[in-house]
This record gives sequence, C-alpha cells and structure tokens, in this order.
Amino acid sequence: MQKQANTKEVKPVMSLIVGDKERIQKAKGQLLRASQVAAVLGLSVASVWRIAKSNKDFPKPFKLSVRVTVWDEAEVLAFIQKSKGVQA
Repeated sequence: MQKQANTKEVKPVMSLIVGDKERIQKAKGQLLRASQVAAVLGLSVASVWRIAKSNKDFPKPFKLSVRVTVWDEAEVLAFIQKSKGVQA
C-alpha cells in the first residue's frame, strides 16, 4: 500500500515582521539564535531568555518570523565587552 503525498498547500504564516526589517538590514554582525547566544555567553538557553527579559542593558532580540528570534552578534559581543569593563 502506497502513502498518498500530502497535497495540502503550505502557506507562510507571516513574512518578516515589519518593525524588525530595518534592524535586520542594519545588523552589523551575524544573526544568532538563542542557543548560539547561550554558547557565546557560556550560559543555558533559559538563562539567555531570563537575562533578555530582566537586564535592560542586554541586547534586545528581534523576530525573523513567528517562531524564529535572533540577536545581532555585534550587539551581543558589545554587551560582553561592556560587562567586562564594569566588572574590572
């Protein structure tokens, strides 16, 4: 017995979110997912989200789509440098 191919057309839920298009174009570095930001900072993904929510100095993430949120790598690296300067 052969399986029938899924003939239902998949439509994109949403293209780029309008307010973030400019930020994406102005991004100086690569765009990092939460897991990549966590690796750079040496933290868990949950900690990255906690810091993003509570620390006003942490770079604000932006949406590429409904389910994809990213950070500008240059902003994350600048945050690390700024944090090192505060601790020293």
